[in-house]
Amino acid sequence: MNTQPSHKLWRYVTYIPSVYAVLGFITVMTSYSQNWGGAPKFTTVIAVFFCETLMVISAFAVLSYIKQRQRSTHAKKILMLNIALILTGFFTGLYLFLGL
Repeated sequence: MNTQPSHKLWRYVTYIPSVYAVLGFITVMTSYSQNWGGAPKFTTVIAVFFCETLMVISAFAVLSYIKQRQRSTHAKKILMLNIALILTGFFTGLYLFLGL
């Protein structure tokens, strides 16, 4: 019998950027509404940090798509979501960074 082990782990790795984006959004909105650091610039620094790390985590998720053996339409939709997160993190981080 010639069976290869299924790599179900890689399917769940592709969901991590979405969870991280929600966590980052909640943290940034909380820091903005609670006025952490006493100035809005502190919130901007936190937002730039989350944008940059979101880009890296999403890029790893795109690479994990390559490791999947079974590529369904659902996996391709998650791939497009991760690519959209990379682009959103890039442009948002660039906008915030240049606004400092």
